[in-house]
Amino acid sequence: MTLVICGFFVGAHPGHFRREDVEKELRQRLQILDDFPFQLSSRTISVPKDASQKSERYAFPAVAIETAARQAKKLREAFFALSPPVMAKVDHPYAGCYQFVPTLQSKEWSLHKTFQLATVHVKICDNLKAIYVQNLQDIQNEIGPRGHTFMRGFLGMQHEIEGKGTISLVHSVHNTGRPNIKAVLVPAENFNIAIDQLAILHQGLLSDVPPSYHRMCLWMV
Repeated sequence: MTLVICGFFVGAHPGHFRREDVEKELRQRLQILDDFPFQLSSRTISVPKDASQKSERYAFPAVAIETAARQAKKLREAFFALSPPVMAKVDHPYAGCYQFVPTLQSKEWSLHKTFQLATVHVKICDNLKAIYVQNLQDIQNEIGPRGHTFMRGFLGMQHEIEGKGTISLVHSVHNTGRPNIKAVLVPAENFNIAIDQLAILHQGLLSDVPPSYHRMCLWMV
């Protein structure tokens, strides 16, 4: 089966995105069967810089969505039909917040527009710094009676800056290859503030999360 790259996610860090986590979420959102031929891969892809000079390409690391050539159009249309990121992230916080950008040219998506969003993607990812936090359970675990997840707690971290209002500290949070360690990605300008808040994370979990859920958030209680 010949695979083609159907598109990529703007702002999804290819070094930390967990394929198994996002594929499960995407199959639910797209309402497609498990045997539907698509997969995600963290790799370097390239797009033409302009329609007039297709041989001049821009290469960049991304989370690529691959599918069988005969299914590419169908999958692209399925992504276009999804709710926009500002709405999707409410119910699908792990991958719903990222905009899908097709790499296949169409009337709605010019090559130049794809190239511009590729450069935006690189700028976002290059500005991210990772903070590794130990002794934490799976970010998808529920830590409250209303379905509040560990991940939502991270993404809800905020800080008030005088003259600028309240800002979100965390770009994304990910499971890692080690089950008790999580990678928290923050914009470089938020790094020191995030370090201070994360330093008291365990204390906050013990006080803010109902005791019956402690085993779902802390690796060792």
